[in-house]
Amino acid sequence: MSNHWACWVSAAAGPSKSPQMGDEDIILTRNLKSHTGSKELHMCPARKQVEHGTGPVASRPAIQDYGVPKSKAGLLSWEDIDKRLTDSRYYWICTVDTKGQPHTTPVDGLWLDETLYFGGSPSTRRNRNLVNNSKVSVHLESGSDVVILHGEAGEQPPLDRALAARLAELHGIKYGYGFKAENFVSGGPGLYIFRPRVAFAWSQFPKDATRWDFPER
Repeated sequence: MSNHWACWVSAAAGPSKSPQMGDEDIILTRNLKSHTGSKELHMCPARKQVEHGTGPVASRPAIQDYGVPKSKAGLLSWEDIDKRLTDSRYYWICTVDTKGQPHTTPVDGLWLDETLYFGGSPSTRRNRNLVNNSKVSVHLESGSDVVILHGEAGEQPPLDRALAARLAELHGIKYGYGFKAENFVSGGPGLYIFRPRVAFAWSQFPKDATRWDFPER
């Protein structure tokens, strides 16, 4: 059993309880100021799969001096990227502490309805960082077939049983060990969700470099 999911199961078994980053930040890391807002991120349950025409909007990323085409011809399909996110076994999550120090760790997770569900002990540095700064970057493992997401993460809210059952089923398919819907229902410490505001991907940089902006939800 993965350590990340083991922490998730342990936590879930207990009682229930922005300016957009510039495109160039995917090439050059800048100093980040600490987010000093609410210490708890209240996020509504994941919506159903977006209807046609209301999903993320594709465009070209504004990466200067790298030969990224201005034409929309050759943009990647979000459906293909969504499938890669769904099928991925591991997700690298980058958080930032109150002093601006970045911290990156790989986690298991479930991508469903443009939301990443992941777990871990609240005592981990990653999850302690989320208390003070909800801004997060997530990327997949490949450095050639690139997928990068920028958005916000926080404690998972309580979920309706239908969505919890879907997550439990997907977890069993992906990781091959038991995980019950009840583990997702309560939400709270040890359970987290991430929702992107912007995504970037490419497989033949710079020819197919693509950006997606997500609607507010």
